Order: sequence, then C-alpha cells, then structure tokens
Amino acid sequence: MNVNDTVLKKIEGELFVYICWKRLEKLYSSTIEIKEFQLIKKLFSITYKGLKNINQYINLFDETLKNLHNIGYNMPDDLVVKMMIFQLSSLFESF
Repeated sequence: MNVNDTVLKKIEGELFVYICWKRLEKLYSSTIEIKEFQLIKKLFSITYKGLKNINQYINLFDETLKNLHNIGYNMPDDLVVKMMIFQLSSLFESF
C-alpha cells in the first residue's frame, strides 16, 4: 500500500488491515461527499452564456457528469437532458 505521510499517520501502528481500511474509508468518505457536492453545484451553474458554441456547453456538461460518475454518483438520463435544455440561453427557446 502506498499512502502519503499525512494519511500514514492516521493508520500508523495498526496491526490489522481491516482497521486500517475502516480508518481510510472514514477519512476519504467525507472528501468524496465534498467533491460530489462541488460537482453537483457546478452542474447546476453551467450555462451557455459566455461560451463560444454549443459544443463547449455540451462538453463542459459531459465532463462534469463523467467526474460525478467517477466518484460513484450517477444522475438519471432524463434529469440530465432536462437540466441541459433548461440551462440554455434564450437563443434556444425554439426547442
């Protein structure tokens, strides 16, 4: 196992792998929850305004969704589509 010094101090001296694993889970679970919150907040704040084209908008949205997926959070597809359409500017009201 390879961990940095800060994390090593949290598990140093433990004899059992199970206890080390539980401490690591506890340590990183709050980090993942914070990252999840930040990514969801980012997803809700993405708008078309200020971007050069629709591809940038879609790519930014997709990148954020992939980051959420990588930490184990998956949004329902229908919600994603609704969010993407809702957050477009008034230039796309003909949908």
